Amino acid sequence: MVDSFGALKLKHKDRQRLRDAGIEFHIFNQIYPWNCWDWNHRTHRKTLVIDGKVGFIGGICIADEWDGDATEAKHWRDTEFKVEGPAVAQLQGIFMDNWMRVQSEVLHGNSYFPPIPGEGTIQAQGFKSGPEDGAENARLLYLYSIAAARNSIRLSHSYFVPDNLAIDMLVAARHRGVKVEIITPGKIDWNIVRRAARSRWDRLLEAGVEFYEYQPSKYHCKLMIVDDVWVTCGSINFDDRSFRINGEGNINIYDEAFAVEQAKIFEQDKAKSHHITLEQFKKRPWKIKMIEKFCGLFRGLL
Repeated sequence: MVDSFGALKLKHKDRQRLRDAGIEFHIFNQIYPWNCWDWNHRTHRKTLVIDGKVGFIGGICIADEWDGDATEAKHWRDTEFKVEGPAVAQLQGIFMDNWMRVQSEVLHGNSYFPPIPGEGTIQAQGFKSGPEDGAENARLLYLYSIAAARNSIRLSHSYFVPDNLAIDMLVAARHRGVKVEIITPGKIDWNIVRRAARSRWDRLLEAGVEFYEYQPSKYHCKLMIVDDVWVTCGSINFDDRSFRINGEGNINIYDEAFAVEQAKIFEQDKAKSHHITLEQFKKRPWKIKMIEKFCGLFRGLL
C-alpha cells in the first residue's frame, strides 16, 4: 500500500512487474482530475509487518536515499525500530486501516494476527493518527509530551514547522527549566520547508531552545525523547501536515534504558551538527529573512 504522491516516481512498468509477480499492490487515494479536492489527504505511514510477528516502523522509505549509512549527501540519516511482541499487532492495525479504506476488505485470522505468547519486556504502543480517525491525535501526542516534560526534551525532526501553540508550549517548558534541544536538517530536499521552519525560530531561540543543523546528509528522523524515559518515533513530522492532514503512524515507548540509548544516538547526531546561536540567527542577511517570512506564510500546507 503506497501513497499516490509518494509513488509518482514509480514507473508503470515497475508497478506492473510487482503485480505480475502476484503482489497485491495498491495506491492510497489515487490521483484523478475529478477528485482534486482530496489530493491533500495523504498517507505518510511507513510500516512493515512480517507474518504478524515482526514489525518495523520509523521514517525509512523504500528508495535509493536509504541505501547508505548517512556518510554522504545522497544517503539520508534516519531511524527505524524493529518491534517484536504484542505491539506488532498494533502496527498491523495501522496497515489494516489503510487497507480497509482502499480495498474495503478486512484481513484477519492467524496469518495476520498470530497468537503471541507472553508479554513484551518494554512498554510500547503502536499509534496512528489521521484526519478521518483522530485528526488531533498526533498533535496532542506531542503537546501532552511537551507539557509533561520536567527535565529535557530532545527533538530530531526533518520537518520542524511548529504552530503558535506548539511554540508556546516549548517556550513554557523552557520557563520551567526544561532543556530543549532540536536537531533539524542542514541539507534538505524541500528548501521551502527549511525556510518556513526558520521563520518560526525567533521566540524559541530567545527562550533558550538550542538548535542544531545536521551536516553530513539529509536528516529525515522523526523522533522525540522526553526526560530520558519516553520516546516516540515514526512518520510524524513536527508540522501541521502531519498533525492534522496526513495519515501517520508512530511507536511510543516508555522505558528508561531504551530512552537513554536513544539519547546517546541523539548526542552522536548533535556532534555532527552545526549549532545555531541566537546571535548568528539574528545576523542572517535581510534577503534571507524576507524569504523565510514569505515561506512561513504557507507553513500550514507544507
